[in-house]
Amino acid sequence: MNRLVKIGLFVLITGAGSIYYVVQTADSLDAPSTYQVQAYIKDASGLRPGTQVWVAGVDVGRIREIDLEQGQARLMMELSSNVPVYRDAVIRKQTQSMLGNAIVALDPGSPRSVPIQHGGVIQNVVSSSGMEQAFGSIDELAKEMESFMTNLNSFMNEQGGYAAIEDILTISRDTVANTSRMVEVNLALLQESLENIAAVTERLESSSSSDLQDLSSILRNTAGITERVDLLLSRQNGRIEDTMVSLQASIENLNASLENIKNVTAKIERGEGNIGKLINDEDLYVRIDNVVTGVDEYLDSALGMDVQVGFRSEYMTIDQGTKNHADVRLVYEDKGKYYSVGVVSSIAGMSDSESDEDDELRFSAQLAREYGPLTLRGGVIENSVGLGLELSPLDRLSLASEVFRFNQDGGPYLRGYGTFYPLYDPQSSNPLNWLYLAGGVDNALTSDRDYFLGLGLRFTDNDLKGILPYAPSP
Repeated sequence: MNRLVKIGLFVLITGAGSIYYVVQTADSLDAPSTYQVQAYIKDASGLRPGTQVWVAGVDVGRIREIDLEQGQARLMMELSSNVPVYRDAVIRKQTQSMLGNAIVALDPGSPRSVPIQHGGVIQNVVSSSGMEQAFGSIDELAKEMESFMTNLNSFMNEQGGYAAIEDILTISRDTVANTSRMVEVNLALLQESLENIAAVTERLESSSSSDLQDLSSILRNTAGITERVDLLLSRQNGRIEDTMVSLQASIENLNASLENIKNVTAKIERGEGNIGKLINDEDLYVRIDNVVTGVDEYLDSALGMDVQVGFRSEYMTIDQGTKNHADVRLVYEDKGKYYSVGVVSSIAGMSDSESDEDDELRFSAQLAREYGPLTLRGGVIENSVGLGLELSPLDRLSLASEVFRFNQDGGPYLRGYGTFYPLYDPQSSNPLNWLYLAGGVDNALTSDRDYFLGLGLRFTDNDLKGILPYAPSP
């Protein structure tokens, strides 16, 4: 026997021994002693003899046998004696991969319970896997989305959704036209007020000029008297008597002039005459100042507002009805506030818990103030006094809540929802930038709560100016 044959036999014997050792020890447990317990499971797919049994991710045993008994799979498991199992223990089958391979996850139970002896049965078994639950949830979500899209198409095509949008555009056009006419009328009134103010000012100027002319005449008389005195002093050549007579007459004229000055001054101090009223009448000054201030404030309020028109349609997932919102906002550009006026219309679905008033048209009128990303608003919400709160953590995301109907049974009417503008950009000409999505909970504090998904449009003043010339006439 040559050397190569000896080496070949050595390698063959060593490999066969190694394979035999691996096969014999693959299913063995690294434990000093073991015991066996049983469990019955409805679905044993992915399990086989030798499958690992884990406790908190640690390998503690193996499945030794899988038999079919009375329509269920009986698992005979061999566990390490270091892991006691109690009567409240739970067995779960967990899928490890998309190929269907599985393991057995064991929750040993509480030590305060009764231990399970060798050959005992674990009663609590969960056969559904996490992936199966995930697939089931995805399937349910797909069905809900399909139902939502079907209802949305039905609303837009069969229930007059496009006609409703056309009506909204018509209302928006009429609103802008009425606002424009109102501004024109107010500007005409403003012009008339300014003309009245100019007339009052002209009268004051003319009266002041007349009084100043009287005062100038008095001063001229005084200058004449002084000139006569100077002439008297220059003529001291024997006509003193005549001069004294003339001086006495001049003094009398001077006294009369001074009396006139005194009377004019007294009239001014008493507030008589136009100059006296102008100087002493503080109410006249206050009224003129109020008129000018009111004109300035009106110009700011009339010319510094932006018009926005919005519409949102919501689908109620439980009631299977719809709720439509339409509102007009007058926004102050630099003052952080706006006024909102709108209507809400509900179409009841198949639920019997809704009353007949859900089909009524409800009115809302609110005043809102902005404090950075936070907006507080209040007023009338759906024919009831209410309050609202909005938070905009991102430019395209807004979270809002509003509470009203404080006297309804079961607590006030609370609505919470969020809006998302996926394509909105005020600088863009893309018509889809008006689109936004909404979703939330309606009447959250009562047993009649419902959940909704909505689709909305919002037009700014620039948007309305761009589309109204092309909107169809009624």
